[in-house]
Amino acid sequence: MDTSKTFTLFPQLPQELRLKVWQSTIEPRIVRIKWSAQLSQCTTPDNPIILRVSHESREEGLKTYRPAFVTASASRPVVYANFLLDTVDFDWETAYGQLSHFIHGELKTALKAVKSLIIRKLDFEVELAEPWISLLAEFSELETLIVSGCAEDPDRPVISRPEQMEEDIKITIFMAGEHENSDSMPKLVCLEKGYECPKHWWFKQCNEWCPRRMGRGLEAFEKPDWLSIVSSVDRVALEYSTDTNVP
Repeated sequence: MDTSKTFTLFPQLPQELRLKVWQSTIEPRIVRIKWSAQLSQCTTPDNPIILRVSHESREEGLKTYRPAFVTASASRPVVYANFLLDTVDFDWETAYGQLSHFIHGELKTALKAVKSLIIRKLDFEVELAEPWISLLAEFSELETLIVSGCAEDPDRPVISRPEQMEEDIKITIFMAGEHENSDSMPKLVCLEKGYECPKHWWFKQCNEWCPRRMGRGLEAFEKPDWLSIVSSVDRVALEYSTDTNVP
């Protein structure tokens, strides 16, 4: 091992400087969550490195990160997160058959704290079908819903009657937005392609029209309603789209 570039004097630095170094490692992360049937709790390979380097770094890290998704049966917390910074990425397949833990169990409170969530394109485009839709409804504080997986699907859709499609999407949103509620509709984001995504380009319209329709900032829809809105708008977009490899 070449130690010629290893900085060995870090422990001798002033504590104030060391703490600034530890704090500089704190940044927004994507936290992958899996359900462990063996442990009967959630696990992750993405715990912050600041919690694992030294006693000093861990103490500093625990000012930012807290145990998350802890079950009553857990002997110790194995997931640490800061929901103001982190985006949660669940591997729902690992929890298949165990969803009651999330809907009715002690993990239900944890879902309500999540601000940013990634969902796979396949899950999203199956009309947000059960059982996942019941789980999404539990994310009552969700601010951003990120759809991932478009990079794996190079097909570009041909849009027929784009003006009529845009009008139908707007009507769908407006009609669904008759309910006034203090809860907010999350911002929709395509992870790989943003608003340039040929399949999820309508996210921009949805993000713009929903809050403007209510005239109350982001105070727009009751949570179960926004799931219905997203599913309905997705269905309208698909009706006007035909997948094909168009240059």
